[in-house]
Amino acid sequence: MANNTNPRLPDLDFEKLNVKSDDSTSLKFLMLVEGAYGQGVKKSIKKYGYTEQRYYQLLNKFKEDGMDALINQKRGQRKILFVLIGSSTR
Repeated sequence: MANNTNPRLPDLDFEKLNVKSDDSTSLKFLMLVEGAYGQGVKKSIKKYGYTEQRYYQLLNKFKEDGMDALINQKRGQRKILFVLIGSSTR
C-alpha cells in the first residue's frame, strides 16, 4: 500500500514529457499530480484551465476509478422535450 505522506516535488518539470495539448487525460492527471505534490491546487488549476470545483471532482473520481475516471466520456444524445402549453383540439 502507498505511503500516505505528502512530499512536495517542486523541481518536477512535466514539460519534459512532451504531453500533447489535445491529450486531455494526461493533462488532467498532470494537473492532479501538480496540485497534490507540486505547486498546489490554485496554481495547478490556473495553469490547466480548470475550476477548483472541477479539480476536486476529478480527484475524487480518480481516487475511486483510477485513470479511467479521467478519460473523456462521450455524452449521450440529448433529447429535446417539446411541451405544448395551452393547445387543445376543438
